[in-house]
Amino acid sequence: MPALCALGRLWCLADDDLVLPGASGAVLLTAWTGLLGASSRLAATCAPTAFTRFILGLLCLTAANTLLHVLLAICSARGG
Repeated sequence: MPALCALGRLWCLADDDLVLPGASGAVLLTAWTGLLGASSRLAATCAPTAFTRFILGLLCLTAANTLLHVLLAICSARGG
């Protein structure tokens, strides 16, 4: 595969080299999203506070990041 060109430089990294980092990141973030989901259920039993909103916001951002990791792994697996 040809080298990636970013920021005006050629990097010694091809786009198909990102399958394993994307897939492993997606697995770890899925576990983290599950933990955040469980803690948000516990926090939902309490009165709504800034902490509850923080946990729910963090849950949404982590889920979006997981989706990006999955898309990275899929696009990298197809090749350039």
